[in-house]
Amino acid sequence: MFRPVRLGAYFLSLVFLFTSCAHYSLNKKYSGPKDIPDEVLKYYSYEKTSLKYSSRIIKEKEKYTIKRIEITSPFLGPVYSTMAAPKESVIIIDYYDIKGDKKTPVILVLPILGGNNKIANFFSSYFADHGLACLIVHRDEKQKDEVNLYNLEAFLRQMVADHKAAIDWISTQKDLDPGNIGVFGVSMGGIKAALLTALDPRIKASVIALAGGDIPYILLYTKEKGIRKRVSKIMDDIGLSKEDLYNLLSSKIMTDPIKYAEYIDARKVLMVLGVFDKVVPYKKGRELARAIGGPEEIDLLAGHYTSILYIFYIERASLDFFERKLK
Repeated sequence: MFRPVRLGAYFLSLVFLFTSCAHYSLNKKYSGPKDIPDEVLKYYSYEKTSLKYSSRIIKEKEKYTIKRIEITSPFLGPVYSTMAAPKESVIIIDYYDIKGDKKTPVILVLPILGGNNKIANFFSSYFADHGLACLIVHRDEKQKDEVNLYNLEAFLRQMVADHKAAIDWISTQKDLDPGNIGVFGVSMGGIKAALLTALDPRIKASVIALAGGDIPYILLYTKEKGIRKRVSKIMDDIGLSKEDLYNLLSSKIMTDPIKYAEYIDARKVLMVLGVFDKVVPYKKGRELARAIGGPEEIDLLAGHYTSILYIFYIERASLDFFERKLK
């Protein structure tokens, strides 16, 4: 049951959002995704061995138990000879384990790029309260801090493998349904969700929020101060114009949702975009939606950060979507 403060905020949010957002249905002319090429699948493949993991309880709730799971990451190695290899690491997961013996659908909740996991925790708690198990796949902070122009593709590729390994783990759990897996992500989490939906057919439903395709463009034209500062330093250090750096990044980054969008089944996607988003530019979100084929879409009259005003609406719409798509 909602607390009084949350309930009041919820209804105020509803009044605002119903007059300031648009909800579009799936493109009626959509005919389905293209088959993903074998060479693309091979690029993200890894040797599957017996999964070794540790588990400990970190919090008990009325309807679920939160457990900390640690899995050894499937190490892919460098992409190009000039790139540093990602270091072997451990995948850290917060597992919202629904109490009882019933086999449950599960949602991978993918965090934003920086800061803490409050948003991921918020949505995971909501989904778990409604009977959906959740896995928050933590960012690899050590590798993130070491990412640079020359190992960005290796980092993104390894990230895909880590999330696929988390799905491998789901199949080892008797109380989770590997045939009913969804993914939810906001911002960088949404970019990850789009990639995973394209590259892993085990994903049956995907909510991609405040995200887009064309990672080089997003990096170069975002209004997010931290990224702009870092990009400006790179441009100064190597003496490239913004256009030249864009071309360089485009030639090196393969792990980009826009490049794999045609392999995503639009029927299992809900996109949530902010019309005034300048962190992940709105036009790049629309480009991704068009490349996917016209999935169900919600456009918010908000920017990247002011979309927080719609948080109760987004959680409700996401839950409705997962309940429609997952059995």
